[in-house]
Amino acid sequence: MPTTKHIQKAKPTKERVVEITQGTPFVSTYANNAQVQVNYFDFRISFGELSAITPNKVTITNKMQIIMTPEHAKLLSAILNANVEIYEKQFGAIRESKDL
Repeated sequence: MPTTKHIQKAKPTKERVVEITQGTPFVSTYANNAQVQVNYFDFRISFGELSAITPNKVTITNKMQIIMTPEHAKLLSAILNANVEIYEKQFGAIRESKDL
């Protein structure tokens, strides 16, 4: 089961309950490729599936794009880094493929 770590910048003044619900429609998809575009106002992260690699061509089918503010992108980066550390403590180092 995935581990979720919530990172807060401000000190909480009282206990907070976090309620997470799934919107309608809720989209869940597999992605083994992500591309990031940045401008002053936002980060755009496209998620897709790398489906074919030949000597002359790589085929990626983009499935969705998430657009967020730079502040949210920085928080996402911290949450991902924290969860990678947790994963590696539990399961060992994630190998870095030279082919990616």
